[in-house]
This record gives sequence, structure tokens and C-alpha cells, in this order.
Amino acid sequence: MSSIFESIQKFDEWLLLLVNREWTSTFADWFFLFVTDLNRTTVYKIGTPLLLLVVLWVFFKKRGLFYFAMIFVTMAASDFACNYLIKKNVQRLRPPDAGVDVILRTEFHGGYSFTSNHASNIFCSMTLLSLLFPKKTKYFLTVAFLVAYSRMYVGVHYPTDVICGALLGTLFALGSFRLAEAIRKRKFPNV
Repeated sequence: MSSIFESIQKFDEWLLLLVNREWTSTFADWFFLFVTDLNRTTVYKIGTPLLLLVVLWVFFKKRGLFYFAMIFVTMAASDFACNYLIKKNVQRLRPPDAGVDVILRTEFHGGYSFTSNHASNIFCSMTLLSLLFPKKTKYFLTVAFLVAYSRMYVGVHYPTDVICGALLGTLFALGSFRLAEAIRKRKFPNV
């Protein structure tokens, strides 16, 4: 069993170093740092929820408020599961803390590595938006992929951290959407 984990770890490190050290450019250095740290800006923290609320209201009216709450609760649950249930128990060190020779491109990282909260949160939100606006799925998934990829590019997550985070966020979104729609149809049929 340990040889399986060792093989996964070696593959993880190999792919991470390709992304972080080989598949790079000056523009990508700037772009992926911007993408990965965007959530730390005040404009993002205030502007994104307001923009989302307006868009959901325009397209869905009262139901938009319900969807806004669903997205907020689902992302909070996904983030909690990722950080407190998985990271705190698995305790996988981040690549630079584990001695992997990455180029660290962000100063904003801490705690454990598995799974990626960025990947979980972005795939959760973008999957929910894809369910609400199916014709725009390719755009939402492109955003999700870029944010998840940025975590490897800046050197703070292994590929499996990102892949598992993305899967976790997607599963939370799919489950939450089905549950929320069932509740809405039963409890709030006019919304």
C-alpha cells in the first residue's frame, strides 16, 4: 500500500514541477499570481457577491435570492469540509514545506495542502452557476480550471490536492443543487 502512495507522490511532484518550473512564461507568472490571489482583494470580496446577487435577481427575481443563499451555504459547507474535516486530518505538507524544489510565487499560503480550498470553492461555485446557466458552462469551467491550475503554478499545491478539491467542490454543488431544488419546489412552490 505504501508503494502506491509513494508512486502517487512521485508522480505528483513530477507534474507539479513541470507546471511550476517548466510550463512557464513571464505573462503566466503575472496572470496566475493575479488569479490565485484575486480572492484577497476588497473588490473581489465585495464586488463578486454583489454582482452575483444582481445577476441572479435579474434572471430569476425572488428565486434568485434563494439561489444566492444556496450558493453561499454550499460554498461555506465545501470550504469547511475541505479545511476542517480533510486538511486537519490528512495533514499533508505543502510542496515548499515538504522540500519540493518549487518556485514559490505567492506569499499567501499556510496550513496544510490536501485538499485545495481554492479548487474546491471555485469548482463548487462554477458548477452551481453552470447548473443555473447551462449555456455558459464552458466559461464557468474555464474560470474554475484557471483558478485550480494557478495553485500548482504558484507552487502551493500538488496536482492531487487540486483534483480532489475540484471533485469535492463539484460533488457539493451537485448534491446541494438537487437538495435545494427539492426544498424550493416543496416549501416555496411560487418562488
